[in-house]
Amino acid sequence: MRLRPGYSLLEVLIAVAIIALAAGMAVPGLLGGLEAREASGYFRTAEARLRALRMEAALDARAIQLEDADLNAALPPPGQGWSLAATGQLAISPAGRCLEGEVPVHLVLSAPGGRSWARLARGSECVLEPPPVQESGEGGVAVF
Repeated sequence: MRLRPGYSLLEVLIAVAIIALAAGMAVPGLLGGLEAREASGYFRTAEARLRALRMEAALDARAIQLEDADLNAALPPPGQGWSLAATGQLAISPAGRCLEGEVPVHLVLSAPGGRSWARLARGSECVLEPPPVQESGEGGVAVF
């Protein structure tokens, strides 16, 4: 009996199973990275909108004040399936400077998969920054 070169069915099945297992572990990480990139892009767009509001206030020499619902309406809508919760008081002086209100502007962007990203508008330029990390009571770390 002569042996033919090639792979047996068992060897091929094991190779396919290993490839499927590796792909199953890699895909969730790739999707999480895509969500984070999209969130980062949204925050850049929101920051550009805040700059535009500052320029509008300076050009018209008038103060702009926005709170919760008006703030949500002033910011660009997030992508399909995403949600944005904007809270706080945005006050822009007639000189185009952001004023620190009693309640800082807090943006929380939520992805369709459930992950969330938060940013605070800080300083006279209304720069969006991650909120400070505070220690939680259970030894873990809580954001907000």
